[in-house]
Amino acid sequence: MESNVNVKALAHPSKLESVSRDACSSWAFGTRPYIQMLGLFTIQQLRKVEASANPIQQSDLQSSFRQKSEDLWCVLVNLLGESPRKYIRRVPEGNGIEAWRVLLRRCCPEGGSAQSGHLSQLLNWSFGDGSLAQFGQRLVDFEVARDRYDRHHELEEIGGDVCKTVVIGGAPEPLKTQLRLLTGSHSYPALLEKIEEFLAASDAWPDAAVVPPAYSHYEAASRDNLPSDLVSMVTDTKGKRKGKGMSKSKAQKAKGKWRVLLRRCCPEGGSAQSGHLSQLLNWSFGDGRLAQFGHRLVDFEVARDRYDRHHELEEIGGDVCKTVVI
Repeated sequence: MESNVNVKALAHPSKLESVSRDACSSWAFGTRPYIQMLGLFTIQQLRKVEASANPIQQSDLQSSFRQKSEDLWCVLVNLLGESPRKYIRRVPEGNGIEAWRVLLRRCCPEGGSAQSGHLSQLLNWSFGDGSLAQFGQRLVDFEVARDRYDRHHELEEIGGDVCKTVVIGGAPEPLKTQLRLLTGSHSYPALLEKIEEFLAASDAWPDAAVVPPAYSHYEAASRDNLPSDLVSMVTDTKGKRKGKGMSKSKAQKAKGKWRVLLRRCCPEGGSAQSGHLSQLLNWSFGDGRLAQFGHRLVDFEVARDRYDRHHELEEIGGDVCKTVVI
């Protein structure tokens, strides 16, 4: 594994002085390519080492890797400050590959319970005391934490729909109502821009009126409880759909009313999608008893399956489900 890059012409990574997660993650991001250019281990090999839950013994390595492991030990000793060195001093001297594993798993864990804990923190993010000013500040903190999570877990980034649901759920009124009207037509980045515009305008217009949502007088409608005036649009007295024997103009009107009915009472996107996702993310598993938990878990799976069938392009990821259930 020889590199065509002239390593001597490149500056070596800065010394790691802190054992904080952010400092270690940033340092490791720049050090992995440097170790690869030295011809010791590839970035992929280092990633596999970091993911290993079991210690790596020097004697278990192939002979071709033992010398490289010893060289890596020397590199790490020179690139680590006093605090990080404390972790690798517990490793047998010369076992560089195990020193790398111990250091990275201790200072910046990127999986397992740590990942689940960080995801749970984001899904249950607190946006303050209900004021717009506090919401704006906490939204900035949320974005910083979300970006950090995505950088640490590149293969399991938090989807845009999950982010929209969390942010809208924590937004104060009247902002929450306006955001619910935008969920279907705006991506998460676009939604953030609208929030910034609203927060900026709220300073100049603190008493701005909220535009009422369309069809607000049908708010209580559901798939099983349809208001009579909507049902009468598309059905006759016997419950059959109109259309047969109608004139062309009347048939077109009936078709349009049928579309309104389905979009209002059986919505599968926009604010309805956000509402269904919010229900899943905040699912109640009962009163703490195992029997009740089992029943509610079955209900959760039914609801999740229904959501995934209706929103195939935005299915709920496995890590999100694990976090909710745990």
